[in-house]
Amino acid sequence: MKTLEHLSISKLGNEFLEDAIKQLSQDYTVIQMFYNKSVHSQDSHLIIHLEHQKDVDELKQKHWIKNAHTEHKVHIHLFYNTQLHQKFSSGHPYVECYCKPSALIYQNEKYENHLLINGNWKKFNKKFKNYKERFYHDHNLLLSQTREFIIDDSSVSVFLSYEKVIRYDLEYLENLYSHSLKS
Repeated sequence: MKTLEHLSISKLGNEFLEDAIKQLSQDYTVIQMFYNKSVHSQDSHLIIHLEHQKDVDELKQKHWIKNAHTEHKVHIHLFYNTQLHQKFSSGHPYVECYCKPSALIYQNEKYENHLLINGNWKKFNKKFKNYKERFYHDHNLLLSQTREFIIDDSSVSVFLSYEKVIRYDLEYLENLYSHSLKS
């Protein structure tokens, strides 16, 4: 798809990435791009908002995507449309931190379903509170099951149950870490 019109990627300051993104925008329907340039010695983040999940899956296999961090200190995050909108509506902190208007370097004007971040922190905090409550609800549910096994003196079940709690917590933390690195 041709989404190259008005592409302003000069903020990147990286010729390799600029060329790769130009090629990407010719081959895929890019809805938006956000770029958070590194501050001090931290890595930069490039968020590419695509229309379809199959495009995201295909792009994840590209050599330049896989090596962007090691070669250029840029984390490239790929999202398809419904995925990014779901994260935003659920209060995931990643979207509020990285997909802000000041980081927008490209927006496909032909596409009508843009992600619109207006910086309303009060509204975001309400969403984020619900996001945290969902985590603690499931976490506490898993812990209550573990306590039942402790009462029943079922060692193997306690072990397996704690494994579930730890796995759940680690997956949640990994999700937050990989999508919420503050640049």
